[in-house]
Amino acid sequence: MNTYDPQGTTTFDDQGNRMLEPQESDKVVRLRVARLRELGLLGLQRDEQLSGFAAKMTETFQAAVAVVNIFDATNQNFVGAHMQAGGDASSLTGMPKNVGWCPHTLARKKAFPLGNVMAYPRFAGNVLVDEMGAKSYLGAPLIDDTGTALGTVCVVDIVERDWNMSDVNAIKTFAKDVVQGIYHRQGRIALP
Repeated sequence: MNTYDPQGTTTFDDQGNRMLEPQESDKVVRLRVARLRELGLLGLQRDEQLSGFAAKMTETFQAAVAVVNIFDATNQNFVGAHMQAGGDASSLTGMPKNVGWCPHTLARKKAFPLGNVMAYPRFAGNVLVDEMGAKSYLGAPLIDDTGTALGTVCVVDIVERDWNMSDVNAIKTFAKDVVQGIYHRQGRIALP
């Protein structure tokens, strides 16, 4: 069984070898994909309501980019995205499932603040660092009422950030609000 250290420092495979990215069991992936299908999220493209959540996140955190991210079997799908300063988020559509910081947030099933991604060699070599000059990340998992981690919400900035508990609590609230928004669309009762 794969093990993931909750501090996000070490991931091991079945033979005890250190891996750089979290690995999920086939069962976890199958359960998430089935749940995404039930909720009408599997195959969802850019969504106006979820992009609205992303816009609120960029405003709240004054961050360069915010994303609502759904994980299917092979990819992260940016179903909601917004960029500050009139940036065009239309090119932000997704990336492979094991790229970036969101896979770690999903595996941890808890908020993940990285105030300076360059301070962690494991996270410094990242496509987001190379392509957009990302310096900081703050994310939280989207966990539904069955305990399934469906995806993440996150903000990425091009400056180092000193994320505090207020920021962590705010990103967790955004994650809960997104899940409630998904339930509302389904005509379901929201989470408490």
